[in-house]
Amino acid sequence: MVLSYSITKGIGIGMVSYTLMSIFAYLVELVKYAITKKEKPVWDVSVVAIVVTVLFVVYFFVPTVL
Repeated sequence: MVLSYSITKGIGIGMVSYTLMSIFAYLVELVKYAITKKEKPVWDVSVVAIVVTVLFVVYFFVPTVL
């Protein structure tokens, strides 16, 4: 919110970055599991967070000028 002076954009960037970081962490854990076969990783991002992230990505990247 500090960089854009918009609550909506700040929350949206936070949700998108949270989801992307969680996906990256899950992929790293998946690679570790493939190498060591010790503990299977758990997907910890909820369906609601993914849906909200997709909606924010649409909000950010689809032009709204008519």
